[in-house]
Amino acid sequence: ISLYQELINTKTNEITNLMSTIENYKKKVERIEEIRKKHEYEYGERLKNQEKTHKYEKEEKERNYKHETDLMQ
Repeated sequence: ISLYQELINTKTNEITNLMSTIENYKKKVERIEEIRKKHEYEYGERLKNQEKTHKYEKEEKERNYKHETDLMQ
């Protein structure tokens, strides 16, 4: 009986260690996901700002061109 008890204790410890390892990896994965989402959001915001800047510059060039052509006439 003591051999069985020792085997049970050993397996219980192995399972506990494995569960702890799994939990640690789960936390690492969650942290990586948080970082990925943050970078994805920041990238999206940078793209929006670039598009706004590009649109503003394009409109400014069009206004300047129109103004110059009006002055030429």
